[in-house]
Amino acid sequence: MDMDVLMGTSPGHTTSDMLTSDPSDREEDATYAALMRSSVRSSATSSAGSSRRSSWSSSGAASTSGGPLGAGLAVGRHGQPAAAAAAGGQLLGSFQAGVFADPGPRESMEDRHILLPGFGAGPGAGSSRLGGAAAQAGAGPGSLLAAVFDGHRGWEMADFAAIHMPRLLQLAGGRGVGPAAALREAFAVVDAAFYREWQVEQHSKAARGRMAERFPGCTALVALLAGGRLTVANAGDSRAVLCRGGVAVAVSRDHTAAAADERARVQAAGGSVAWHAAAGGWRVGPAALQVTRSLGDFDLKVPAAATAAAAAGQPLTAGGLTSDPELLQLAIQPEDDFLVLATDGLWDVCSEAEVIGLVHDTVRQPELASKRLVMEALARGSRDNVTALVVFFDGAAGRAGDRGRVYARGGAAPPAVTPTFYGTLR
Repeated sequence: MDMDVLMGTSPGHTTSDMLTSDPSDREEDATYAALMRSSVRSSATSSAGSSRRSSWSSSGAASTSGGPLGAGLAVGRHGQPAAAAAAGGQLLGSFQAGVFADPGPRESMEDRHILLPGFGAGPGAGSSRLGGAAAQAGAGPGSLLAAVFDGHRGWEMADFAAIHMPRLLQLAGGRGVGPAAALREAFAVVDAAFYREWQVEQHSKAARGRMAERFPGCTALVALLAGGRLTVANAGDSRAVLCRGGVAVAVSRDHTAAAADERARVQAAGGSVAWHAAAGGWRVGPAALQVTRSLGDFDLKVPAAATAAAAAGQPLTAGGLTSDPELLQLAIQPEDDFLVLATDGLWDVCSEAEVIGLVHDTVRQPELASKRLVMEALARGSRDNVTALVVFFDGAAGRAGDRGRVYARGGAAPPAVTPTFYGTLR
């Protein structure tokens, strides 16, 4: 497989450098920086904690949310199906993407997601540069920005990341930054910006006696498809799986304290890891967090005397936890059929092979496939919020005409399926 795993620590750019390196963009970037400074306070009155299940869909493109992020952006907050489609180039032909999210048995919905077609190869804000030369020349396949954010200890960090990640990537692309470097940079900027704003918000509320200090965080899994290549950035235990030739291929790995190398990294950075018998596993710090990489969670990342990294816009690592993602790049091949991004509410109860089989047993429409995965996870007893995002590469094996058909019907070698408690569509 043509796959490059890109690891390491992000370069030491400041937040100011990341937002204003190109003089031609400084006025626009200053406006956006001001928006970021007010975003936490303005979002505090939103209804993002609701467990209401709502639904919407659109044909041709994702619904537009408005605001500074641009047309075609779908930022998900509640139990929602969404669909997007985009014309592609010679390799993929086209793709379709859909997402469904449900709070499950939890009282609040802390997952968020992004679905933005045309992101890597579209005009404006330098986004075409994220796709490389092929996308700029119009020779690449359809482009897409997709992400899932799994909030914990509150929804605020996930909400902030879903709102601001696309624009930060656009600004990086406008300076000619490639997709891997842009993703790593955006993770660091979002984390540092939320740290400063959350401190202001917490101090303001504490002065009014309204709430005690708390530390929301989220995992972040972001996929950028452009120029015939897929770039995945991951921090946490959400997971991305590619169906290549009918077989599940992991394109991310979980960052939890169960991994020996992650435990060693946390301890080397000054953090603590301990075995928690009640939880049945390793946990990080006094908060007993399962993940070792995340956005937010500043009680495990930024001790009171160690705020210099936040001021410099660098990854916040003091305490062992870090926002620095692991990155993977691979070339999309003709045998690549679809991609699944999902929060751990799905992976806690379904294996990668089972997820691929469930999609194979579903009508080839992304919104239905994503809903099938979420409903199956809940039927199996998932105790978490569940978000699943499915991207079909319609150019693979001439699939563009199969959107209303079930995979396993017909053909010389139908793929393996995963039946559910209510049977199979085979």
